Amino acid sequence: MIYLQTPYLSASENFERSRYDAPEKDSVSEQDDQKFELGWTFRTTPLPLSKEEIIRSIEFLNANYEILNTDKHIQLQSVEIVLVVQVHNRIEYLKELIATLKDARYIETTLLIFSHDYSSALINKLITGIDFCLVMQIFYPYSIQLFPDVFPGRDPLDCPEKANKQEAAFLKCNNWKNPDKYGHFRVARLTQIKHHWWWKMNYIFDGILKQYALTKAWVILLEEDHYVSPDFLHVMRLIVDNKSSFCAECQVISLGLYLKQYNNFKTNLNRLGIHPWFSSKHNMGMAINVDTWELIKNCTELFCKYDDYNWDWSLLRVSMKCLPARLKVIAVKSPRVIHIGDCGIHTHRCAV
Repeated sequence: MIYLQTPYLSASENFERSRYDAPEKDSVSEQDDQKFELGWTFRTTPLPLSKEEIIRSIEFLNANYEILNTDKHIQLQSVEIVLVVQVHNRIEYLKELIATLKDARYIETTLLIFSHDYSSALINKLITGIDFCLVMQIFYPYSIQLFPDVFPGRDPLDCPEKANKQEAAFLKCNNWKNPDKYGHFRVARLTQIKHHWWWKMNYIFDGILKQYALTKAWVILLEEDHYVSPDFLHVMRLIVDNKSSFCAECQVISLGLYLKQYNNFKTNLNRLGIHPWFSSKHNMGMAINVDTWELIKNCTELFCKYDDYNWDWSLLRVSMKCLPARLKVIAVKSPRVIHIGDCGIHTHRCAV
């Protein structure tokens, strides 16, 4: 049912539109990509690939993806900060994030990795047009785009999300014996976020960083609907350089904060806080290094089996119940990473 095209743009292609051009809408659909077939796309074919063949194909392409702009910027082995953006299909937000990254001081010294769970030619064109730093793309091999009607997607025989236990037992649907702690059944589009996050972390820390000898780098985690300040990397470097005096035992740096009002933003520009890491406060613009990842990875079973589709709440559970001590964070008082999305998993105000 699916075949793969190369993820690379032809060097001889001439585009009439801007490299940041895209439809004026907040997300990309398969219909959009049919109108613009360029880059890495997935389409139906009379000769279906097996599930295993699809996964192997994407794993091969991930392993062999070219790092862009190596002829323009620093040597890869000199990178000290890696930026990782988890991307779905909200291209208008992604365009804003890329624009703010472009204006950030020291951006040319970073490796920028986009991790996708949705393959879009339009998004691919947007990303391959970036020229201000080293760029790499990876693709989550188990996405519901690839497996829409079989696990990890939604099997037609899965239980309806809000069916009660009696209804599910009567239907004898696939997972009728296993509702979550709220009595609801698995929703593939929600659980994918946590699965993608965990796959991404493993692939980057245990794959990319080791492969390119970047084991001393700090990794800043971003999402497609984030917005960064021009000094976010400058602040990150200052914190890393002075971490031993600020908080030597802190394992996390947080550049984001959910402010309800910005009256004290200017006053707090040069202020930091030291706190126990908490999911809903310190998950945005969160940065960790290999040492912290190794602690988290040792709690793989708890993270994966904890009954919550949010990666950050699962990580909080790991911090509280599995690690030798709770994670501690150095957090900015005035955020350098801001959430601008008003249409997504938790909110549905979609007037973008």
